[in-house]
Formats: sequence, C-alpha cells, structure tokens
Amino acid sequence: MEDKDLVMFDGPIPGSSLTGELGAEAHERPPEINDPADAYEDLARRMSIPEAFERIAVAAEIGTPVELIARAMVFSGWASGKYSFDVQYLIYGPFFELLMKMLDGAGVEYVALAKRKEDKRLDKALEELQKQRDKIKELTGETDEVEEEEPEELEETSDVPKRGGLMGGEE
Repeated sequence: MEDKDLVMFDGPIPGSSLTGELGAEAHERPPEINDPADAYEDLARRMSIPEAFERIAVAAEIGTPVELIARAMVFSGWASGKYSFDVQYLIYGPFFELLMKMLDGAGVEYVALAKRKEDKRLDKALEELQKQRDKIKELTGETDEVEEEEPEELEETSDVPKRGGLMGGEE
C-alpha cells in the first residue's frame, strides 16, 4: 500500500469523541458567561488591550480579512469555555462591526470580507430547468400567451337575500 493511500485513514475513529470523559473539553462544561452582552463586553475589553489590538491591526494591514479575525476571536472564546455556542453567534456581528470601527479609528487599511468562490451551480440548474420547460411546452403545444377569457354574465338577483345556513331553508 502506498503512503497516499494511508492518508484517508489518518483521522479520528468515528465515535471516538463519545468515548472520552464528559466535561473534559472546555466547551462541554457550563460557560463562564451566560449573557451575550457580558460576553461581548469581555471580548471587547480583551481586544482593546494595546498589545492585542496591535496584533489585530498588523494582521488586518497585511491583508487578513477582518471577518476571519473576528470569527477566530469569537470562536476562541467558545473553545476556551467563556461562553456558549449560541452566544458565539449572537456576538459575532456586533463584534465584527466594533473591530472595523476600531481599525478605522486607528487609520488601518483593511479588507472587511473574505473573498468567496463563486458558485455557478445554481445558474446551471436554472438554465437546465428552463430547457426542460421549453421542451415540455414544445411537446404539449403550450404557448406563453395568456388567453383572455370573456367575463361571465351575472344572474339577476332579487333584492331579498336568500336564507341559508344550517337552520335556514328556502321559504
């Protein structure tokens, strides 16, 4: 067997995470901070330490997208057991905005969002769908023209409403 064939087996055994002691990881224990506002303030306080902000500014200046810096910082708080997984998602947006404001205030030029690869599968699927619709129309003889229907003539009614319903009957 070649070394490249062994690579696919170089990983954790499925289910091995279920065999460890519960609570061994920081994120498996109750979080230190439960309130999203408190978690945000703690993260903002840690980021505003001059040495920490200097590292963030350098990373942003060399082209690391601020989105990725913010995600890493928020994720590290969850991984270290500071706050829960849902609080992580709640504070990400406001923290991302704060980070950009602080970088703007420091005069640091940065890239806000990471570049994403364009997914053209949806466009291809829509083109295929249109081709299928066109084939169906061709086979059935349907057209895109909307036929106007003549309005139905209304029956003449008397001024006295008819009685109906469960207990009503015709008189």
